[in-house]
Amino acid sequence: MSLRSQNKKRSSKQRKKTVRTTNYKQQLIYRQIIVGILLTLFLAALITATYKVSRIDSLQITKVEVVGNKTVPPGKVVGITKKAFTGTYFHLIPKSFRPTFPVDTVISRVKAIDRIKEVEVDLNDDTVLVKYKEYIPIGLWCENKEDDDCLFLDNEGYAFTEAPELDGNAFLRFISGGVTFGKHQAVFSPKFMSNNLLFAEHLRSETGWYITHIEKVDDYDIEYTLVGGGIIKVSQMINIDTTFKNLLTILKSNEFSHLKPDNFEYIDLRFGDKVFVNEEEIEEKVAEEGAETVIDTIELPDESGLE
Repeated sequence: MSLRSQNKKRSSKQRKKTVRTTNYKQQLIYRQIIVGILLTLFLAALITATYKVSRIDSLQITKVEVVGNKTVPPGKVVGITKKAFTGTYFHLIPKSFRPTFPVDTVISRVKAIDRIKEVEVDLNDDTVLVKYKEYIPIGLWCENKEDDDCLFLDNEGYAFTEAPELDGNAFLRFISGGVTFGKHQAVFSPKFMSNNLLFAEHLRSETGWYITHIEKVDDYDIEYTLVGGGIIKVSQMINIDTTFKNLLTILKSNEFSHLKPDNFEYIDLRFGDKVFVNEEEIEEKVAEEGAETVIDTIELPDESGLE
């Protein structure tokens, strides 16, 4: 075979190969275009269907009902809830659409109200039911005895919101050193609260003495300030029942039955069976006579338990 014939044959094969390659590329492009069109149509159909289904009246949340305590106005909770499901997701699905209703958003926004402790949300047909429980104030947390800027405390020692200026002793006032003053924090432990509220109630019912301030001096000592000015010092290391029984023993004794909140500086119950009493009358007499201050010391029998 001549050289010319060989070249012609080789050239013919290359042209055929080029044609096949070109045809394959064109077919691939056509396939990609078709797939693209089908995907576009599918997405368009999906979006259209989603748009229409998400606006079916029977699947919309249109009403808000509120069940809760009386301190927080129900209208405030209703307004926050409605705002949470106003608008759309991605300009497509209404937030009022029941299957995608923003339950967590409603809970977090309603719970952000200072006085609200717990929130529960239920969806019933076209209505969202918001049930909430409020913090119940049982005391005030103040920075010091002279400060009127206080926060409400619940029975677990949680400071949840600012308290208005209150006259008299409507609430016990708690003080704690070493804690940065501010709301939304657990200032005292639930055990601390229950023990000291119990002590205050026993003191009121058994003696008629009223506590105005409960000060946590440190991790060991507590001071109760009474209406009249007297102070009772106790230790957290001693059972509260034992401490109270020791106090009653002192007050029922002949030597100290005269004690009233306005005629003693302090009664110190921090040392178990040894109680120290510092009377104001004694201090005044000492000051007049120029003598040294005398603090009465009483030894108690080793007993415990509050009857």
